Amino acid sequence: MRVTFLVLLAASVSGCAFFAPLPKQIWLDQYRGLSNLPDGNARLTALAQVTTSAAYDGDTAAVKRFLKDFRGDPRHDDLAARCAAQLAEKDAAGATEVAESIEDTGRRVEALGKLRSPPAR
Repeated sequence: MRVTFLVLLAASVSGCAFFAPLPKQIWLDQYRGLSNLPDGNARLTALAQVTTSAAYDGDTAAVKRFLKDFRGDPRHDDLAARCAAQLAEKDAAGATEVAESIEDTGRRVEALGKLRSPPAR
């Protein structure tokens, strides 16, 4: 019992992926509500809005989770780039992770470059 607790404690402190942060409940509730939309295109359009709102809120876990639904969809890369740019204000590491998920190499390099360049004054 004691060993199990220590292993779980060490894993959570070290940032083990098993204990990755969860999206805030508000985003999960909205995500679940979208599952009732029968039109797949309408569902993804609404999900893009929820994902963007989560990025504005700085909820990297929600953004990463919701972007998975856009794999193979032409909207993925644009949405990921916009969310990465917004997340950069609150979570630079999370913004980089989101930008790295961009499938098109040129877009990914561009998004990462914007994250790493100093802000314009």
